[in-house]
Amino acid sequence: MQTALPLQQISIGYTNAEYTMANAFPVIAVGARTGKYYVFPKAEAFADEALVVSAGLSASRGTRSISEDTFTLDKLAHEEEVYDDIVDEALRNNSNPALEYLQATEAVTDRVLLKRERIITTMITDTSWTGSAVLAAGSEWNSAGGGDPVAVLNTAHMEVYDTIYRPANTWITDWKTSFILQFHPLIRDLVKYTQAGPVPMAQIAGFYGINRVFVSMAGYNTSGKNLTASLASVLGDYFWLGYVSPVAARRVPSAAYLFELNGAQGRKVETYREEKEYRDVVRCTSYFAAKATSVDAGYLISNTQA
Repeated sequence: MQTALPLQQISIGYTNAEYTMANAFPVIAVGARTGKYYVFPKAEAFADEALVVSAGLSASRGTRSISEDTFTLDKLAHEEEVYDDIVDEALRNNSNPALEYLQATEAVTDRVLLKRERIITTMITDTSWTGSAVLAAGSEWNSAGGGDPVAVLNTAHMEVYDTIYRPANTWITDWKTSFILQFHPLIRDLVKYTQAGPVPMAQIAGFYGINRVFVSMAGYNTSGKNLTASLASVLGDYFWLGYVSPVAARRVPSAAYLFELNGAQGRKVETYREEKEYRDVVRCTSYFAAKATSVDAGYLISNTQA
């Protein structure tokens, strides 16, 4: 088995526009598969500790009460075969056999990135955020009644601010929910005198001072390979908003952080030979974890679609 550096560079450079969640939260590169991260309680973040100091007296000294938790990076891996017969056929047809390895690299990388996308969305939807709302039947944003997304979003933004005294700066939702919002009559009513047609998500977010909007477009087969396909959205009918740190630093409060192994081990592509089967195998491996580090900084709206 050997690390294939050219294929690894192809893997690192590979992107899929459907996978957006990895850009929603800051990434911290770590040197080991296990370690500690800080959890940020409100009492620590908003402690009024500074004193008015008289001449000759010492300044107040803060004592960190930030709690810690541990992370363990998941090992994500997928591999695909490149058969000698296919390589030989490419050579006979004056094609570049390296393309077979390139396509295999992109395929295994895509599967690893999809798994990473699902880990992040599971963290978003499973974590008990301090703020949350479940839309009742008949109040979903595409129901006959249509619900009231403006009122729900207003409440969510106010609650985040009242909880951490920082306004939310990030929206995360799935493609269907974003599509519904663009055509919702109460959203369109906000611009009825200035424009016609659907209201772009960026414009809707702008009403709330949000410039970081992430729309999950990815889907996956819930029934597994070689079974009748049953496709589902990776994120589902959720809308998350919250405060996310613009920088990656363990001591800076943020709703969540992503952790991945740094250096060449972060995303590794290897090849090995299976001589008996007349084939090479290309494998992509990545070590990754997603952790909510401040549940006070997030608000989850669920059941957005009827």
